[in-house]
Amino acid sequence: MKHCCIGMVFRNGEKIYQSRHFGTEWEAEEECERWLRENNLDANNYDILAEDYTEKYEEPEEMYD
Repeated sequence: MKHCCIGMVFRNGEKIYQSRHFGTEWEAEEECERWLRENNLDANNYDILAEDYTEKYEEPEEMYD
């Protein structure tokens, strides 16, 4: 199963970028860092948050008695 992670970039508490990434949280964080570099933004001025949303996208498991 692939993991679904969301990477977000914040400045002063305001979300300025979000990406959905199928991979690990670390890879989602790397994607955000890449976005900052491509836009010539200093990563030290931004907060990056990566969260695993895999369970949100999983199909429910069938329950057996």
